[in-house]
Amino acid sequence: MITFREFLNQSLLLVGFDMEYYKQIAGNYADTAILGRQGASMYTVIDGQGNHLGVVGLFYHEGKPFVDVAIDPTQRGKGLLPRFYQLLAKKHGLKKMWAYVNNNNPASIKSHEKIGFIKIGDEYGKSVYYKDF
Repeated sequence: MITFREFLNQSLLLVGFDMEYYKQIAGNYADTAILGRQGASMYTVIDGQGNHLGVVGLFYHEGKPFVDVAIDPTQRGKGLLPRFYQLLAKKHGLKKMWAYVNNNNPASIKSHEKIGFIKIGDEYGKSVYYKDF
């Protein structure tokens, strides 16, 4: 068993997308249509031991990079959200990100705001958030 500090310091990796895992951890929030969107890239995030931590993805809407994330319920509350987005930003050379956040998911809203995303509006029944990296 590793300590929490060791967990935070270990490397995370983006690997091939696992749709079944995504559906399992995201439940009703899973946006399976994301892969059909312009420039869509989805990844499973694993730790150094190969444990699945969640899923992160990117698609473009009106030329803007939007992100999607689902953190494994067993891994929530460990500060993974910014690390997932940093991995994605680095892989795709992103300087800015937008995110649709479900208004019925207060934990996700709180997490996005905590790491510096700013609500800029509403669209498609979801809140739209923005962040510079």
